[in-house]
Amino acid sequence: MTRIGQQQALAGRRAKRWLMVPTVAAVAQFEANYGMGTIMPKTAFFVGAVLEWEFEWGKRWREADVLTAQLNQARLLERQAKAGIPLEVKKYFLDLQVARASLKVARAAVKAAAESHRIQVKRYELKAASTTDVLDAQMDLTKAKATYSTALYHYYIAEAALQRAMGEGR
Repeated sequence: MTRIGQQQALAGRRAKRWLMVPTVAAVAQFEANYGMGTIMPKTAFFVGAVLEWEFEWGKRWREADVLTAQLNQARLLERQAKAGIPLEVKKYFLDLQVARASLKVARAAVKAAAESHRIQVKRYELKAASTTDVLDAQMDLTKAKATYSTALYHYYIAEAALQRAMGEGR
């Protein structure tokens, strides 16, 4: 989009500046008369030039300056877009690394909660723990699994955002 804007501004600026150049046209006319008598000459030839020049230079120059400003703005937008792409890719890459680390921590938490739950169930079977201890362990396991699901969701979102920023689509 910015390249098209630059091309439009350049063409418009050139057109406005060309309006300040005079227009010169050559005119020629030849006339032959037969049977008109003595009033009109038999042949007549006319040569002339037409010069057209608008003196609204200040207005035209200001209009060209406006188009120059639009050109500069389009160039700036293009530079900003080019500079922003690597930063955007880096940001999404770092987001993916954070999501990967969170997923690893959540996976370890699920394993720990599952082991704690297994131990509490064995203790309950041996009459060394109460049902409350087993239910607490079950609740911790459920929370760990929910945290893992959330971490997995954030990982997939970060991966898709990085792919989109890099121009890769599935």
